[in-house]
Amino acid sequence: MPVPGTPASVLAMLPRERRLTKGADFVAVARHGRVAASRCLVLRARRNDAPSTRFGFAVSKAVGGAVVRNRVKRRLREVLRSGAVFHGWDVVISARPPAAKATFSELEAETHLLLRRAGLSRQEPRR
Repeated sequence: MPVPGTPASVLAMLPRERRLTKGADFVAVARHGRVAASRCLVLRARRNDAPSTRFGFAVSKAVGGAVVRNRVKRRLREVLRSGAVFHGWDVVISARPPAAKATFSELEAETHLLLRRAGLSRQEPRR
């Protein structure tokens, strides 16, 4: 239950145990992980020994200014809050420049597609 007066930005965050926070973790996923790509996103995933799946986001300046990059990251976090991903993975999602103009539903569809391609999704595709 949220604490009254908690900023919306804090509520939108993934819990710390579900975030990749160290640069070394990002590098390990990039070097040793499996890759799936689409028009707007690139997903890299690597097995970990943790009881949960951790996510990291990489959105470069090529995508847009700070406002645009943060909007893309907020949308991706919201897509992943459902938790319909198998446990025990480190996942890095990189946004490509077309992600700046993509709608929430387009990012959601591409994220679920990439999770299925990488074999990480517990959810059946929506019809």
